[in-house]
Amino acid sequence: MNERGVYNKPIIRPFGDSCLILEVGDQISYEVHLKVKRTYFYARDRKPKGIKEVVPAYSSINCHYNPSEISVRNVEAFLQQAFEAKGEIEEAVPRRIRIPTVFGGEYGPDLERVASFHRISQEKVVEIFTRGEYLNYFIGFMPGKPYLGGLPAELETPRLDVPRTHLPSGTVVLYGKQVAIFGLPQPSGANCIGRSPIKVYDPSRENPVLLRMGDYLKFYPIEKEDFVRIEQEVMSGRYQLEIEEIREAVYGKV
Repeated sequence: MNERGVYNKPIIRPFGDSCLILEVGDQISYEVHLKVKRTYFYARDRKPKGIKEVVPAYSSINCHYNPSEISVRNVEAFLQQAFEAKGEIEEAVPRRIRIPTVFGGEYGPDLERVASFHRISQEKVVEIFTRGEYLNYFIGFMPGKPYLGGLPAELETPRLDVPRTHLPSGTVVLYGKQVAIFGLPQPSGANCIGRSPIKVYDPSRENPVLLRMGDYLKFYPIEKEDFVRIEQEVMSGRYQLEIEEIREAVYGKV
């Protein structure tokens, strides 16, 4: 393993009877993420017949295959090749996306809990939270739901003792070192600090999933009146998100 937490050689092991998991590192970090992303795009774009899907996570990639079309040895060899690939690999350009959010009150009932846990005001929580930019490591668990890193240490907060059975789509949550925004209504034990009218998942769109692996989200506060207006514009297709491509080779560590 190198000093960045990336393995010198990947760990490849079975994950069920038709899936292998390739582990590229042992931690959640920006450097490990870059290796996952590079390996994932290589494998996705060059997968041989018999490999059905490759799925990225924080520090690993799942490779689903058809055992009747490709041997496990050939899958292992392909994953090793993807891990070791050199030269240019076409990747999606990361973007910075600004997400309007109402914080606190009925939209963020746990904002008070987070503030109390850290012995700061609710306004201070919002100030610290909106200063950050949050890297989307991958999409998972629910359609369109990003797993975001980059939460400032002073806002790291444990989950609720009793999970809520329902939180609406657009809910913005934090838990431990992680941040997320929900693409669909779901139960959750994470701390709900706000809600956005933006749909990160919309099956009526040509591309239902808004966010891409490697995107950065920047949340900014709005009022309730803004929420209603933006929500109506989103539903009518008139709202224009603020999206900026990031062309730097390495944007920053999270």
